Amino acid sequence: MKGIYIAIVHKDPDSAYGVTLPDFPGCYGADDESARGAIENAAQGLALYVEDMLSEGEDIPEGKTLEEWREDPEFRKAAEDGVVAYVPLLMKVGKPKRFTASIDENTLALIDREAGIRGLTRSAFLAEAARRMVVQKGDTDR
Repeated sequence: MKGIYIAIVHKDPDSAYGVTLPDFPGCYGADDESARGAIENAAQGLALYVEDMLSEGEDIPEGKTLEEWREDPEFRKAAEDGVVAYVPLLMKVGKPKRFTASIDENTLALIDREAGIRGLTRSAFLAEAARRMVVQKGDTDR
């Protein structure tokens, strides 16, 4: 699995923002308020879509590069009125791996407080925060 996939963000007048992932036909995200929200929803949808594929024993595509997609006439047509973006595959699977980190005690106390409010461990809270940061960054230079 590549981990980051090409997407097209689009919005028609009087509609929500939509995101399609050409490597995963039928997988999409939408948001009424922003393209960023649609990308975040697409990342959540992609994780669920891939989980279903894996449970069915299907292979997960590596994903085409932007250059490869630009050679596809259907992609070019779909991207004409949209913006090309990247959507990360952020699955909550895999073997936990211990690591050491240093953080100031006030920030650590804040993390522990917020994790407790949400019913999460410190590790689960930090992992979820990291996944959200990756999606929210919206980095297009990858």
